[in-house]
Amino acid sequence: MNFLVKLKNPFLFSFLSASGIVIAMRLLGWLQPLELSAYDWFFQIRPLEPVDERIVIVGLEESEMKKLYPITDLTLAQLILNIKEQQPNVIGLDLFRDISVKEGTKELEQVIRSTPNLYGGKKAIGLPKIPSHPALEELGQVATGDQLHDPDGIMRRSLLQAENHFENTVYSIGTTLAFLYLQEKGIFPEKTLDGLGIKLGNVNFYRLKENDGGYHQAQSGGYQILVNFRNPEKSFKRVSFSEVLDGKIEKDFLKDKIVIIGTSAVSIKDQFFIPYSRTFDGVPQPIYGVEYVAQETSNIVSAVLDGRPIINVFPDSWLEAFIKYSFILSWGLLLSFLLWRFKKSKTYVGLLSFLLIPLILAASLFGVSFLAFLNGWWLPLIPSFLQILLVSVLSTGLMLKEKVTEYKKLLKDLETAQKRIIEGQKQKAISELVTGVAHEINNPLNFVENYTEFSNDWLDSLFQDISHFKENRVLEGQYLEEFEDKLNHLQENLEQILNYSRKASNLTKMLLQQSYSRVAVPTSTDINRLIQSILEVSCYSKSKKFGISIIHQTDLDPTMREQKVVAEDLGQILINLINNACDAVIEKKLSTPNFIPTVFAESSLEEERVKIEIKDNGDGIVPKAMDSIFNPFFTTKQDGTGLGLYLSQQLLQKNGGSITWHREGDWTTFTVILPVQQTPP
Repeated sequence: MNFLVKLKNPFLFSFLSASGIVIAMRLLGWLQPLELSAYDWFFQIRPLEPVDERIVIVGLEESEMKKLYPITDLTLAQLILNIKEQQPNVIGLDLFRDISVKEGTKELEQVIRSTPNLYGGKKAIGLPKIPSHPALEELGQVATGDQLHDPDGIMRRSLLQAENHFENTVYSIGTTLAFLYLQEKGIFPEKTLDGLGIKLGNVNFYRLKENDGGYHQAQSGGYQILVNFRNPEKSFKRVSFSEVLDGKIEKDFLKDKIVIIGTSAVSIKDQFFIPYSRTFDGVPQPIYGVEYVAQETSNIVSAVLDGRPIINVFPDSWLEAFIKYSFILSWGLLLSFLLWRFKKSKTYVGLLSFLLIPLILAASLFGVSFLAFLNGWWLPLIPSFLQILLVSVLSTGLMLKEKVTEYKKLLKDLETAQKRIIEGQKQKAISELVTGVAHEINNPLNFVENYTEFSNDWLDSLFQDISHFKENRVLEGQYLEEFEDKLNHLQENLEQILNYSRKASNLTKMLLQQSYSRVAVPTSTDINRLIQSILEVSCYSKSKKFGISIIHQTDLDPTMREQKVVAEDLGQILINLINNACDAVIEKKLSTPNFIPTVFAESSLEEERVKIEIKDNGDGIVPKAMDSIFNPFFTTKQDGTGLGLYLSQQLLQKNGGSITWHREGDWTTFTVILPVQQTPP
């Protein structure tokens, strides 16, 4: 149960998932091509090594083909004799020669029998088998010249022995030459202490198994070892057949050397690919068979005499697997731990570290693997790199998933909080509206109450006068004047009560008209006619009330026809704006006798939107009121409610429209934009 709980940790889950994927891919052999390529790449980027002075290649060059090929027995005999004169340590013949070629058969046989340090190659594995020269076979001076290729055609292994048991003395040519050279130094092959490998001096050569290094179920017959190749371009001294035959090499140039005879001509198909053959431009560069024999020989001799690293393998398969997979898993585990440590960091340095850790570990992996390679160990670079990559990707993905979940929760919380705030704002707005409405209604009601009390007082006084009149039956002039004065006061009170009652009634009606509870249904409306009628009625009503003539003009779009709008809402908006325009020009007329009050209405249809402009040439809006004209209950009129423009704006917003205003010259313009649905003709 606790294990399942721990799996909720994204880094642990990523590590376990990545480990399972990498191990499965490696066990299936899918990573072998990449591992072999990385192995080859390490060869190509490592520092150049010095020339192995102990080995000299005598090769038949392409320029010598016309003169010396095919190599006759006589030519080969003379070549060996000339080499033998310089007293080399051992001579290897990398030529399969089981039959005589032209003249010199006896001479060649005589040279072979008189040269005990000459060893020739034969093809011992597979069919057809090709023996070496009969004299060499008889003397037992033969070695196998068979080569081992990996599935990609590159040779990375050497066949130390053709069969997998210690007693078999059929070694490869390179191994044979190396053993003979070391014997002259008093070093002989023997079994290692654990009995699982071959020991030469202080160096143990263990047999390569099918899953060692980056291999997966490789063919591991015989006794194979990995070759620590040198750069073939600058690793060995070379001379041509002609130089040896013509005596053009320095005296003692071959003395005590390992001399390998073979072909170095492109036209003779004796070329192979090794790790150095890979190039970054994609064109592989092969080496000749004689060069490969030199690589095999140098691999053993330089390891024993110079301490040059060999490519090591572990004698036990289980130990090899344990170390290999521990190395792979350790990088994923280390990355998971470091990511977990920096997970909760909120600083830029912490976040940057979280991003850079995989890159730093990948670089460290490369460095460790390369240094290990330089010291002869082939570590699983590609699986370890893939482990880092998968842990990084999975951890990042899971972290992002966690963050998305957190952000979704945060967004949900924000939406909930926003709703609460909006509800709170609505409640606040409603509270302010109710407070304003109560205040605006309460003021006229207070006046109504006061004037009603005054009227009751005057009525009581009148009733007393009437009672006095009934008792005395005499109505004196003084009482008549008082009676008339009281009636006048009563009439004034009643007028004030009527005015303030109307104000409260108008306020209530406006609020009821703007109620959102009613269903607003767009209907086909002749907007021009609606503007014209409201303009005429409003101007006439205001003119009659104040005794001032208001000029009204229009510029209505004749192409607009009927449009679908909420006629009640648009009508209320127009009434508010035109009444305000009339009030503005009347107010200016009262202070400026020569002023001509004018109200202008204009309409147009623009991209399925009705545009209406109401203009007046009044004094405009005072600067201190410019930012507040759309606020509820804000007004500069003595008898205004301060709701006209506010409710007009609310109605337009409800219908998807807008209202703006501007002052230009002597004109104040309110612009209404209202979207409509085009009515079919």
